[in-house]
Amino acid sequence: MKTKEILDMYPELFGKDFDPKKTLMCFGFEVGPYWREIVISYLPELSKIVKENNMDDFIIIQIKEKFGRLSIYTRNPNDKINDIISQIALECSKTCDNCGSKENVLFRTDGWYRVHCDACENNLIYWS
Repeated sequence: MKTKEILDMYPELFGKDFDPKKTLMCFGFEVGPYWREIVISYLPELSKIVKENNMDDFIIIQIKEKFGRLSIYTRNPNDKINDIISQIALECSKTCDNCGSKENVLFRTDGWYRVHCDACENNLIYWS
C-alpha cells in the first residue's frame, strides 16, 4: 500500500494537511521496508486510543530512523501512546530493517548506524 493511502486511512493520527510546516509525514515513512511494516501494524491500535480518548490535538509528526533507532515524533501523546511507541521501537531494534530477519540482528556502525542481520550487513554495497 502506498504511503499516501496509509496516511489518508488514519487522519486522526496524521492529520489531513501534510504541510511540511506542520508535519514531516509528507516525506513518508523514513525507515527500512520492514520497520515500515512494523509501524503500520500498530496504526489501528494507536488510532483506537486516539478516538476513544477524543485526542483531537494528537498528531504524528515524523517517523524515521535516527542513529540506528526508530524515532516517532508526536504532538500531545498520552501515556498509552508513549508505551506503544516504545513497544514499536523495541520490536524494530530486534528486526533487520532491510529484510525483516530476527536472527543475528545487531546494531551496527561504521559511520552509519543501522540494525541489520548478518546477511544484509555482509551484502552492503559501499560507494567509493
